Amino acid sequence: MAKSSYIETRRHFLPDFSHTDWDEMLVFRLRENIQGADLGVRNVFHEQVVAEMFEELYAEETHAPDTLMHVTCTGYASPSAPYRVISDKKWGQETKVTQLYHTGCFAAIPALRLSTQNAAVRRTDIVHTELCSLHFDPTNFSPEQMVIHGLFADGVAKYSVESAPSMPNNARFAIDHIREEIIPGTENDMTWKLSGHGFHMTLARTVPESIEKNISTFVEKLAKTADTSSMIFAIHPGGPKIIDTLAERLELQDWQVQHSRHILRTHGNMSSATLPHIWRHIAADHEVALGTSIVSMAFGPGLTLCGALLKKVGHEGV
Repeated sequence: MAKSSYIETRRHFLPDFSHTDWDEMLVFRLRENIQGADLGVRNVFHEQVVAEMFEELYAEETHAPDTLMHVTCTGYASPSAPYRVISDKKWGQETKVTQLYHTGCFAAIPALRLSTQNAAVRRTDIVHTELCSLHFDPTNFSPEQMVIHGLFADGVAKYSVESAPSMPNNARFAIDHIREEIIPGTENDMTWKLSGHGFHMTLARTVPESIEKNISTFVEKLAKTADTSSMIFAIHPGGPKIIDTLAERLELQDWQVQHSRHILRTHGNMSSATLPHIWRHIAADHEVALGTSIVSMAFGPGLTLCGALLKKVGHEGV
């Protein structure tokens, strides 16, 4: 595996990862409980951080979206942060809230699908808030959990889906086609369930192979062609092996998957916030010409294959 495939940096909102003073830990208070704080404490931290994120993201916003969609699988509160933003901004008669919770790594694709189903909606804001590190288990040293702990990171993303772009010269993608399907017989290969001390993930070693066996047909149906040699692939990097396996199976060149590798290396796996980061990196790359098709793919419990065929129609910063 090329060294560039490894994760070099990750972000954690939880300050516990920045020091080793066990008396000052917020969640990993191992002297009180070897598994750290319970799920309630972790969820309170998630609620506080997410509220701060939304406040910062909308501090200067003066135009109300038709819909404000919150996407996360790492913590929940009611009323959630979007409702508080709408209340503070006095948008209660203009903006509806959609909450897409516990869908997992592929949630950006259903978010796109939901945001395009109502033709009357002019603008949907989609905000991802994933604090994956809240759910690490310091007592579990199984190979499966060590891989999970080594891959996942925290991440936030905000973007808009518009029926008619209000700022046509900004970074934009047109949505061409969306496809979702479940691989039969794989429902136990990946799970994400609540436990007493956080959410718990299981991840079978066969996941890359299961995806590999089904991906060629899936991509042909998504892209509506067997020739994808000129397309960029935004592959959710569940890990380096996912990118490597699919690149080999689909006979992709390095330049077709370089944006996925870059985000994995610089950010890690941020669950549902990962694909939006890859899209932004593609939008900022002026070597990716306008009109280029982007095959976006992400995977999650089910096993679910999710994809969106996008077309680049604007550069970031132009």
